[in-house]
Amino acid sequence: MPSSASSITTREDLRESIIQKNIFPLYLFHGDETYLMDEMTELLVGQVLNEASRNFNYDVIDEADARHVVGIVTAFPLESDRRVVVVKDLEKIDNAELLLPIFERPVDTSVFILRTPKADFRTKMYRALQKSAAVVSFRYLYENEINQWIAGRIKKAGKEISAEASELLQSYSGRSLRDISNEIEKLMIFVGDRNTIGTEDISAVVGMSREFNIFELQKTFARKDVASALKISQNMLEAGEQPVKIVSMLTKYFLNIWVFQEMSGQNVPDAEIAKFLKVKEFNLREYRAASRIYSPDELENCFRTLLAADEALKNSRPSSVVLSIVAYSVIRGKPETDGSFQRNLHS
Repeated sequence: MPSSASSITTREDLRESIIQKNIFPLYLFHGDETYLMDEMTELLVGQVLNEASRNFNYDVIDEADARHVVGIVTAFPLESDRRVVVVKDLEKIDNAELLLPIFERPVDTSVFILRTPKADFRTKMYRALQKSAAVVSFRYLYENEINQWIAGRIKKAGKEISAEASELLQSYSGRSLRDISNEIEKLMIFVGDRNTIGTEDISAVVGMSREFNIFELQKTFARKDVASALKISQNMLEAGEQPVKIVSMLTKYFLNIWVFQEMSGQNVPDAEIAKFLKVKEFNLREYRAASRIYSPDELENCFRTLLAADEALKNSRPSSVVLSIVAYSVIRGKPETDGSFQRNLHS
């Protein structure tokens, strides 16, 4: 268990310390992932205050002058050993340098939680916090971390989710853990006593047709079925899917096919390939089939096509047109050597 504020360096350290009621007087949470920050703040508050004492000893400050903040932090708690003060964004506090004495000598009767999207540890104020506060970063999770986070949440609820279902949930909800958490709550109600969650549950809960999702679209590209690819991509757009996300997922899919093609060509065992790609071994069957019908030159064309599509979408070209050209160029087209695809998108 962390013995001092400075020994807390990760979210895991922080959680363990809070659960063990090893509470410090000063915390700095910095980063953009406000959902995790909110969760940890609430966990901390719950360990310090009961419901009755919250009314007198819990303050959340958005914008204020530092003098006002100092007055609250140094006020004596009522019917509690400590009070909790949360500053939602340190950068919005006027005359913040007046907080420096509290940073250098934290108030033992308060738990002072400072939050900010960005912390500049070159400044005197943040250097002081680095010395005396428990400082924890709350950055956005990477894509593979989000899948692990989803699986952990589902497991905590006593259920399991398939890797494909987890990816589909993330594909629909994006990177927002708050949105994903809301969908997980709906899933818990939907599946009831059932212990497993599959892609059909994701489709039902988020209102997507099972026929029209990114995994079904990938399969149409894998078997070079242009008619189905056009149908599914257009239905996905009508259902509200973000076209840039569709292109991103297709790029990741073809990258996995390319990696599989390279590694299997070097006789790397399937188990090692699956571990490298962070997929289940059964997913390799689809990659193996696709790698047989896409030559290295065709895969190179896929990447050029998808890169051009991403640029076109970000330049506000009609998404239905862009995705249609992607389907034709990737599935039916020969490897592009004359830049015609790019001219089609930008004309």
